Amino acid sequence: MWFRFTRREWAAVLALVALLAAGVLLNWPDERSGVQFVRVESKGVSLLPGVPGRVDINRATAEELTVLSGVGAVKARNIVEYRREHGPFRSIGQLENVSGIGPATLDRMRPYVTTGSDVPR
Repeated sequence: MWFRFTRREWAAVLALVALLAAGVLLNWPDERSGVQFVRVESKGVSLLPGVPGRVDINRATAEELTVLSGVGAVKARNIVEYRREHGPFRSIGQLENVSGIGPATLDRMRPYVTTGSDVPR
């Protein structure tokens, strides 16, 4: 019968259950594990026709900008504030002028952003 395991067998069963539970918890989906494109669409970012998964940095809200790699709430607010003070971005490279965005962050963001003017209409 299954309930007549020895102590060693119960220990093995409990160890397997613990490993299984740890594996499930480590692979449990969370905010950081989603594919970038799915997260963008789920937050309601207006994606440009014909350019799936790209965020228009001249139109996106601070909340919408947080879906970008390397952009948290503070950097997103900095982008919106820079846009408010200096007008629309004329190039993606201009993001380096925003406080907190350096070359590494810009390289992570570049495939996922657009200024709107770099998209054929």
